[in-house]
Amino acid sequence: MYQNKMNRPSDKMISFCMFVVLCAVSFSCAKKPSGVRAVKKTESVNMSPAISNQSEQQAQAQNIMYKLSTVSTPTITSSGHTVDSDLQTPDLDYLPITTSHENGNLYSEGSYTDAKRGARVLIQAECFGSDCYKYLLLVTVVKNNLALYQTAALSFKDDCRFYTISMAQGVGNFFQSIDELDSYTQSKNYLPKNDCLSEE
Repeated sequence: MYQNKMNRPSDKMISFCMFVVLCAVSFSCAKKPSGVRAVKKTESVNMSPAISNQSEQQAQAQNIMYKLSTVSTPTITSSGHTVDSDLQTPDLDYLPITTSHENGNLYSEGSYTDAKRGARVLIQAECFGSDCYKYLLLVTVVKNNLALYQTAALSFKDDCRFYTISMAQGVGNFFQSIDELDSYTQSKNYLPKNDCLSEE
């Protein structure tokens, strides 16, 4: 008959394990370099509640409602920045988006195919300044080559919240580009509040 023997760990082994645990806690709590770790912003301020509410109701009725739920602060990379966002889908799942702004290319674009709905989700983003102090994100839902719904965000690096707006076909005017979104936000005089300053 084979029998496993459980040996009591030695005091040296216990001391070593405690040392490893303490080191792990110390390193995880150590102050990180500024900008290396992104912070997700989950609270938003609507730039036009009346237009956004009507647009979102219309998008829900058409089953093409995509909603920006988070925008992160910029993450510094070796050659620029990346910004992470979460886009809530019509199925209430979350689609992670990472836009890359590296090697001097401040503009980024991509797309996602929603085969279930026969739609394409077009994503455009831009960082402003060498530190990405301002970030714009524009998401457009296209079906049968027709733009049906759009949602956008403005985020300042050191602000606690981000700004959003949504539009649907026949409700408000779609932004044709990031430049148009930028002009709109400037016309509304949105400025950094700097109420969540990055660690120095």
